[in-house]
Amino acid sequence: MEELVDRRLDALRQQTAEELWNLPACTEETIDIDGGKVQLFTIHDKNNEEHLVVVQATRTRWAGITAKVIARGIKVSANRSIRSLTDEELYDFT
Repeated sequence: MEELVDRRLDALRQQTAEELWNLPACTEETIDIDGGKVQLFTIHDKNNEEHLVVVQATRTRWAGITAKVIARGIKVSANRSIRSLTDEELYDFT
């Protein structure tokens, strides 16, 4: 799952700040990994000053209980600079 999140985030990092600012609020896909299903989300949380782009993967177990969550992300500021999100900034996504 970590490799999946890292690859998706690397692909997003190749986009321009303008492209990142225009991402939809959320996209979701289901991927089969090692016989289990993983939900992969790209979340775009925006306000006037900065935008957070988070890639989150979740694996569910029995009865839909979430067993594992991985999230990584970037922040795009109003001046279009891009930086990685800190663990504290990712807290609500994990």
